[in-house]
Amino acid sequence: MVKGSSISISLDNSNAIYYPGQNISGTVDLRVTETIKKARGLRLLIEGKSTCEWSESAGKSTRKFRGEEIHLQIIKYLFGDKDDDPMEIPAGIHCYKFSFQLPADLPYSVEGEFGNIRYKVEATLDIPWSLIDTNDKVSFVVARNEDLNQFPDLRLAQEIEEIKKFCWGICDSNPLIIKVRLPKTGYGLGENIIMTIEYNNMSKHNVERTEITLSRKDKFICSDPVKKDRSTKTRITATIAKGVSRNSSIRFEHALEIPQILMTTNRRYSQVFQITYELKIVVVTDGCSSSPVLKMPITIGTVGIRDVPFISIN
Repeated sequence: MVKGSSISISLDNSNAIYYPGQNISGTVDLRVTETIKKARGLRLLIEGKSTCEWSESAGKSTRKFRGEEIHLQIIKYLFGDKDDDPMEIPAGIHCYKFSFQLPADLPYSVEGEFGNIRYKVEATLDIPWSLIDTNDKVSFVVARNEDLNQFPDLRLAQEIEEIKKFCWGICDSNPLIIKVRLPKTGYGLGENIIMTIEYNNMSKHNVERTEITLSRKDKFICSDPVKKDRSTKTRITATIAKGVSRNSSIRFEHALEIPQILMTTNRRYSQVFQITYELKIVVVTDGCSSSPVLKMPITIGTVGIRDVPFISIN
């Protein structure tokens, strides 16, 4: 720090929460108690980036993996320039206003186990040959109101089918056929996911129940020293639906409510820290055979898809 100087940044928005496309504005106060003989200027940096990092051990060696993606980087001198001749700054309080518009495609701020997406404003007094900078920085939060109606592909229905045989070869058994259908793949906070489940059970086993879970997956993608990813999964909510007896068929609808307070899907905006959601349907059968598992990715936004017809097949 240059002797006799200090910097403070104040944002006009006191809660420091901004949305993509909004202006971020504020003031940088430079306080100088003794005249500074040589300064190039006052540099302002507004930056946002996704980062991730973790270590993996193999024997006695440890390898670090890192990833970084810059989403926002504005560099501007509030006075002077990095290529200007040094100037004198007199003692006193010098105030500088700034205002910049945030890009529309910024991901929201979030913290994860192996990474984060963060934003900051930093002001630095540029002094030639100075070993310690005089600077200040403040963090701000980017939030998104994600209207899924902007993405037509999320209106499309999704259907998966699984055929489960409990015995093969000489004791080949009749199958259990499972179908799960969603009328769309995009859902808003607080919305019900209405799914149609169809069982055609020609086997000798009962389906005791259907366990349905909504999970959030955080995927961290590193590129240094090589491209590699790591994921964590969190159960958000779950429900239990009916099953079906042996040699029987059934079709029914079941609802799973998405919580109001939830991070929305962000994979369109970050290539380093991606948040996605998945429905997992576990078909619990009697006996010792493994239970069939079906998985369906969905997208969660602030505003869900409107006017998507759903025809009941009950």
